[in-house]
Amino acid sequence: MRKSLLVLLLLAPFSFSLFPQQPGQSVLEKTYVYTWDSETNVWEHGKRINYSYDENLNQTIATFHYYSYSEPLGWRRDWRFVCSYDSEGNHTEEVFQSWDSQASVWVNDSRYALTYDGNGNRTDFESFYWDSQSNDWSAISRETETYNSNQKRTEGLFYYWDTGTNDWAQYRHYTTSYNTDGNPSDEIYYHRDFGTNNWITDGHLYFKYDNDGNRSEFESHYVDPATSDWKRNLLVTETYDGNKNRTEGLYYHADPQTNNWVGHWRYNYTYDADGNRTQEVNLHWNSNTDNWINDSRNLITVDVDGNPTEEFHYKWDSQTDNWEYLRKAVHYYSVLTEIPDTTMQPYKESILVYPNPVSDYVTIEISDSLEISKIEIIDLYGRIIRTTDNINSSSVTLQRGDLQTGIYILRIHSAEIYTKDIMVR
Repeated sequence: MRKSLLVLLLLAPFSFSLFPQQPGQSVLEKTYVYTWDSETNVWEHGKRINYSYDENLNQTIATFHYYSYSEPLGWRRDWRFVCSYDSEGNHTEEVFQSWDSQASVWVNDSRYALTYDGNGNRTDFESFYWDSQSNDWSAISRETETYNSNQKRTEGLFYYWDTGTNDWAQYRHYTTSYNTDGNPSDEIYYHRDFGTNNWITDGHLYFKYDNDGNRSEFESHYVDPATSDWKRNLLVTETYDGNKNRTEGLYYHADPQTNNWVGHWRYNYTYDADGNRTQEVNLHWNSNTDNWINDSRNLITVDVDGNPTEEFHYKWDSQTDNWEYLRKAVHYYSVLTEIPDTTMQPYKESILVYPNPVSDYVTIEISDSLEISKIEIIDLYGRIIRTTDNINSSSVTLQRGDLQTGIYILRIHSAEIYTKDIMVR
């Protein structure tokens, strides 16, 4: 039986975790993404993402589902990625697969392979696509990276796969320099002239920092291929609060006629007292009015552990001068009650829930003659809709009662805590 499980909680952006698991530590278990139907003023099911982890809490699988509104109603597999790690916790492989509903199998789509040096610096990144004719991976692109004695990346080389020579061919190159504080001061970019086989300089990035070491500005220049002159391309300025949280970024592009900087894009970030980002507002520059115009907005709710639990995404409606719903994401976490057994059995062998979808009732059975002490029915906002106590049985049947049509989560308390999705219709 599965050894770790799990108190259902909340929401967060997708990330890879490389830290050893500890009891009481939360991991992202599910994410639900909804889209706003402006005609009916309701949230429509969009995507569901389920996450799996290894014994070191590295995220190994993320499975994406879409909601089908055609019969049979419910969630259907869409695509997934599967990740591998080395003994140091470095992310070494990522395979993207799509679901073949006719054959009921996962089909390879693309793959990334990563290599690291003894200091954990990534030195090689290769991408592949799945060739269904040869039934094998075919190379696409590659990037190699070099580091100095201070573990700072100093050089990068980009390659494409040359099918003529059946080997990697270099086509782009960059070098990075650092200031006395160890921050990148500039990067120079080159492309290969395949006629002369020489590297030709074509880009330059410059970086500036404030007194606290925060990057406050970077500027990019490029070589005009028609005149071979350097021209300004992009300027970004960044502002921080007293806690070194980035609060504003301003993007400018160079006017090709005057070479002056012109507003292009702007973002503003807001944080709570604990430094958690709670709002993101993006604006674009209106050259007709010479003013910043609202574009998009994200509102983020976090739990007591700083995990984002809910995100609302808005777009600016210029006709109503108001923010309009676009989509939302709700993330649920599981809190480890003990360190998982690496030989844990599949979850489905521990608990049985039927019928699902639910019309009139649902029956819950737990394996190994364990007793269910309490069952909670939770909606997708995290609210406990119903609680059934003092069961003390390995099987129980719950009546639908006044439950509205929709997706709910059963939280089943036994010697461990289990969660299971149900659909009521």
